[in-house]
Amino acid sequence: MIHVCGSDGQRVGEFEEADFRDRIFRGQLQPDTHYWHEGMADWKPVSQYRALAKTQRISFAPPMRSTVKMDMDGSTEFKPEPATQSMVGRLLNRIRRVTGSTRKK
Repeated sequence: MIHVCGSDGQRVGEFEEADFRDRIFRGQLQPDTHYWHEGMADWKPVSQYRALAKTQRISFAPPMRSTVKMDMDGSTEFKPEPATQSMVGRLLNRIRRVTGSTRKK
């Protein structure tokens, strides 16, 4: 819980951190309003929290991607999609031209 009081010392309320942050960035808490939470040595102005929030790296989970079942024992032969086959063939031809290799496997 984050405790918040106005510059005049009047209690504004207690907020969860996400709600506190939202109120700051919506402009509902003035820069000279002070906040405190357990573990802090003293009250600090909201303006310092806002400055800290701008310099911290905000991270979040990447979007979920679909998964593909893979046969790890090698019993199933790999069969690329037709589009992949043509791309692989073009890539191999280009490599052969660049390296001067005329041998096909």
